Amino acid sequence: MTEIFRVFKLEIKDSYQDEFFEVGKNNFKQSIQLEEGTLGMFTAHLPTESNQKIVVERYESDKAYQKHINSSHFKVFSDLAKVAVKSSEVITLNPKVFLQKSEPLNIYEQTDLSVRLATVKVSNNHQFADMVLPFMKWSIAAEKGTLLLYAGIDNQNPNTWYFFEIYQNDEAYDAHLETAQFKAYIQKSKDLVHYKELQVLSEEMLVTQSYNT
Repeated sequence: MTEIFRVFKLEIKDSYQDEFFEVGKNNFKQSIQLEEGTLGMFTAHLPTESNQKIVVERYESDKAYQKHINSSHFKVFSDLAKVAVKSSEVITLNPKVFLQKSEPLNIYEQTDLSVRLATVKVSNNHQFADMVLPFMKWSIAAEKGTLLLYAGIDNQNPNTWYFFEIYQNDEAYDAHLETAQFKAYIQKSKDLVHYKELQVLSEEMLVTQSYNT
């Protein structure tokens, strides 16, 4: 059973921003409460452009996703999105790892959490996976301030990885970068990585089901 993992990049019309947030909030709340197969839903925006949204979604299976999109709460959101969304891009990912603390996220307002989306292009997926995945597993287990780490490969660009990451705050993220394990991973993988983009995001809504790492 393959999980569904997608990243959406949305531009929202200025006149619909408040309504889009409120309807999206209801969709998130209903989905995470009523749909066991909806495992994680996240919305954030670019710090200086609140209408530029990054949405990350994770579902247990295609069956779970179909249940979600056929729900009444999603249909209300979908109807609004048809008029509120100015432009959209969807990136469907091949999941590589989902790691998070056992306590579920239930965030619907701005906090001190540090949220990031990284795009990394590599020359060899297998070699890169052998380096990055063990480090991510170490990080979620050893670092109190590392709350969630997701990784997947773009189905349309098979050497492009996406990493969605949530930390307790910016200090926790900075501490993560200073660990010997992170520095060793960067050193070992540097010859494989030929492009990297890191987007620092302002969170709006971050929700997950309970999960045992």
